[in-house]
Amino acid sequence: MIGSRLLAVAAFAACLAAPALADAPQPITPLAIPVKPAPVNLTEEVEPGGGRLVVTLENDILGSGTDRNYTNGLRFLWLGEAGAVPDWLNRLAGILPLVQEGSSSRLVLELGQSIFTPESLDASRPPEGQRPYAGWLYLGLSALLEDETQISRLGILAGVLGPLAGAGSTQSAVHGWLGMEHPNGWDSQPGSRPGFQILLDRFWKLVQADPADAIELEILPHAGVAAGNVYDQASGGVLIRFGGDLGQQPLPSSIAPGLAPGGAAKAEDGGFHWSFFIDLTGRAVAHNVLVSGLDGAGPEANWLVGDVTAGLTITYAGISITYARTLRTPEAATQESPDSFGGVSISVDF
Repeated sequence: MIGSRLLAVAAFAACLAAPALADAPQPITPLAIPVKPAPVNLTEEVEPGGGRLVVTLENDILGSGTDRNYTNGLRFLWLGEAGAVPDWLNRLAGILPLVQEGSSSRLVLELGQSIFTPESLDASRPPEGQRPYAGWLYLGLSALLEDETQISRLGILAGVLGPLAGAGSTQSAVHGWLGMEHPNGWDSQPGSRPGFQILLDRFWKLVQADPADAIELEILPHAGVAAGNVYDQASGGVLIRFGGDLGQQPLPSSIAPGLAPGGAAKAEDGGFHWSFFIDLTGRAVAHNVLVSGLDGAGPEANWLVGDVTAGLTITYAGISITYARTLRTPEAATQESPDSFGGVSISVDF
């Protein structure tokens, strides 16, 4: 399936390139030195093109091998093609805090489910001091506004918390298929209720990729605020990545409340690209019902939480695969050790 897709993409790219090559002058000189073509990078205007589908799976089995706290997240995300920013959207960005107007925009649609459990799964109710069973099922709609100096996101997540989120059924089914311990406490959840979040995020392009360099570097400080009945927090951090042809690769992202999705150029040349990245993020948390519980019976949420995320992205013919590993400081005041989980993202450009 993937092989046939790669052949189709290569053939299509060749058809597009053929007329341009035929019309271009073809000087012949024995002294000509091949020069690496300059890739599209974050400093340049994003040209309209197709969209991008991103599927992300995060699980603690992929990190520390445990099965506790934030234990699983699954998200399907559609990043629309770049286009001009509607005037009303730029006006809205101009009056909101943190975000800024842009010269191009992308629409982001997402569907996700996040699962949280206590450290012990054998009791019918979470042991005292451990975080409760919790599920969060949501739909998201965001706009990414980008120009030469920054990327801003305005977004909203809306969904359901509690039994209707389906987290208990999902985890029980997966554990049954894999022969893992059955989680016995999902019936301890209180009743379902709506959940919503307002999200504002911004990346600053402090250091940008230089296409003349064989190994390129980007440094993007970022900050964000999230408000709603699921959690309230303010965040700040810095994303650093280096590699070849960074402008041909999507920026890394993770499932909320992790690193927000960012815009990036479409991988138009069909070539092979790679990059390493590390992200350092701190969050000041006012409340988090996924820690304290819908009924407040869980532990108190820590007011300060930090994430260190490192990973690798490989891109070929518009298909990117990213593996990332996150170390997260305790989210609950009673939690004695940090959490570690891994994430895999597959991104396909259309």
